[in-house]
Amino acid sequence: MRSLTAEAPRLTRQVDRPALDSADKKRLRGQLARIQSFYLAHPGWWTLGEIARSIGAVSEAGLSMRLRELTYEPHNWHKDLRKRAKNLWEYKLTPPSGLPAQLELI
Repeated sequence: MRSLTAEAPRLTRQVDRPALDSADKKRLRGQLARIQSFYLAHPGWWTLGEIARSIGAVSEAGLSMRLRELTYEPHNWHKDLRKRAKNLWEYKLTPPSGLPAQLELI
């Protein structure tokens, strides 16, 4: 009979991906800065398409990832989600309390 106390394999959130070069880091920092600026200037509920059109050439998939990144350390923004219509979602990001006047970047 197998022991029920055997240790289960550990799962990690680490993903194998190539290291980012300086051009990629600059591009991603710029996207985060544009999203932060957008939400500071226009608080409220927005679809991915509306945000993408407002801030420039960011794909909706890339934008979704940047929104998720803003909820992680060190940014700590709060993200709310609600349904506008079938298969159409709106996002609302709220900066952390005490956010300095200048934007915090990665």
